[in-house]
Amino acid sequence: MDSTTRITGDASAASPSPVWRSHDPSGAVHRRGAIATHIAIAAGVALITVAVATSATVYRRSVQNTRVITSPAGLRALTDQEGRRFSFSALAGRTVVMNFLFTRCALSCPMQTKAMVTLQHALPEALRQRVHFVSVSMDPAHDSASVLKQYATAVGADLANWSFVTGDEQETDWLSRYYNIQPKKQSNGQIDHRVAVFLLDARGQLMQKFTGDLDLARIAQEIGDIDKLNK
Repeated sequence: MDSTTRITGDASAASPSPVWRSHDPSGAVHRRGAIATHIAIAAGVALITVAVATSATVYRRSVQNTRVITSPAGLRALTDQEGRRFSFSALAGRTVVMNFLFTRCALSCPMQTKAMVTLQHALPEALRQRVHFVSVSMDPAHDSASVLKQYATAVGADLANWSFVTGDEQETDWLSRYYNIQPKKQSNGQIDHRVAVFLLDARGQLMQKFTGDLDLARIAQEIGDIDKLNK
């Protein structure tokens, strides 16, 4: 058969004078029906095989791409203000002071973050080296690493032990849910959210949560107490 010949529903297209047609017309009908049946069965088996194989591949990919996250340490797609990968697990052994913000926030976020800057500078130098501040963006689509770095510089944060975190929106959303921040994006670009500061111990466990106006003296005392428990 010529390589360009295509087998179609009309047998005459493949062969102008089929041998089986010149003998028994009635038998030809049966044979023609049998051939069509075999072709249909073969095609059906092939389609089922492809479908099963495709389904198995998709399932394997789905399983491979699914990660069950049970704590912030399991997050893998976060970055800091320098564009470096950020991991909560890397903070093991240090007390963590954390809040949530977005750089386009007009009032509560900059006020709270500036209060945390005051707190950071008020800590004794030795204690400050064992404390790490973390500010997580609730608007990662806008708050790139460079935007966060500019924001951090503007509020006066000491970036030697402060990470402004952005990255994958699914992971920042997971963090917001984990700490019950309840962000709600508005049409004007603002985000309604709960305002709080969290203290985590050296194992990443939540030890204290502060809302409303921050009592910096009390928070500093709590940080010192947690630091003693870490030892």
